[in-house]
This record gives sequence, C-alpha cells and structure tokens, in this order.
Amino acid sequence: MDSLGIPVHPDVQAILERVKQTADFGYVDFSDINATNELGDNALHCVIVWGGYEAARILVAHGINVNQKGEEGYTPLHVACSHGHKDIVRLLLECGADAFVRARQAICRLRRLDWVGMMTFANCFETTHQKAATHTYGCTTSTLKH
Repeated sequence: MDSLGIPVHPDVQAILERVKQTADFGYVDFSDINATNELGDNALHCVIVWGGYEAARILVAHGINVNQKGEEGYTPLHVACSHGHKDIVRLLLECGADAFVRARQAICRLRRLDWVGMMTFANCFETTHQKAATHTYGCTTSTLKH
C-alpha cells in the first residue's frame, strides 16, 4: 500500500525492495514512489546507476518524478547521461525530463565520464526531438514538446 492506502503495483514493489537493499536507500520508507534518501535521490536515480532500463520504464510509467533533484542537484537525466545510458536518456526525454535543468555545480569538472555523458545527451536529445511526439513509452504525464 502506498501512503494513500492504494495497492502498489507488484513490479514497482519489487523494484523498490531491490533499491531498499542498497546502503543509500536502506532507511527510506517507500510508501510513496517518490520517496527520497537524505540526499534527495529517488529510486529512479538508483536504477539508472545500475543501467536498469526496464526498471526505469516501470517507475516512470507509475509516476515517479523524472525531474527529482538529488545529490549535487543531479536529476535522473544527469545520472543517465553521466553513465552513458543512451536508452534511458531517450526514455526520460520522451517522458518529460527537463533537458535544461542545471545541477548545483554550474561548471562540471570535465572528466572522461562527463564527456561521454554530454555526448550521449547531445545525441539522444537530437534524435528524440526529430521523432514524432506520439510515442510515450507508457509515460504518465507528458509527451515530447516541440
């Protein structure tokens, strides 16, 4: 049951249980899909680090906040880019992730990982905005806006 007494979908519950097994989320009460750890990260941040496309898709389809600012102000989109998860970047963009939100660090340190992330984002952003806005990947609140 979520915080409103509504049963949580079994797939979502399984993902949240797996996230809860990590050190960063062990104490988090996931009675709300948008619950965060003390740094502000939600379960979506966590599954993206793992590269869990299907888990990310399920969480997004069930209403997790795709623009949640976590550690250092990083959103799930920042995390997907920095880990080079092109498929998840596309999913997030198609499901309303804010492509222009800034992290607390106005100027990121340019490491190889940052470069890979920026290139992944640039490629996905361009590709995503060239597509028709009709495919929603099960998104709950938005589709592409041109």
